[in-house]
Amino acid sequence: MLDKVIYNSKTIGLTIFLIVILIMISRVLYQENELLKRGVFTYGILLDIKATTGANDIFYKYYFHGDTLLGTDGNDAPKRSMIGNYYLVKLLPENPKISELLIEYKIHQIPDSIPYNGWKDLAHTPLGVE
Repeated sequence: MLDKVIYNSKTIGLTIFLIVILIMISRVLYQENELLKRGVFTYGILLDIKATTGANDIFYKYYFHGDTLLGTDGNDAPKRSMIGNYYLVKLLPENPKISELLIEYKIHQIPDSIPYNGWKDLAHTPLGVE
């Protein structure tokens, strides 16, 4: 009888754990899809890179609606020499804390101003984008 109770507890625990993992994965996929569909562009600066197992955590600062926001992302591409450079950032206008530093779009010429609601597409971003 006790073995059956322990087995049921383990099964319930494992089931709850798997449900939580699935919810987390679906949330990340939903946010990525929303960024792809409705995201706008701004620019930000790469502040720091911290090496972790399998990837790097990148920390960046970006600007939207007159506010300065901080973001973090996992990325295996950046090198320490990229710290201090400006890049495009894609974010959700209704929740600008959901963002992604676009390391492949380095900005050489910082714009004098940025549209309050960001740029709608890459064609309208600042000149000097690689």
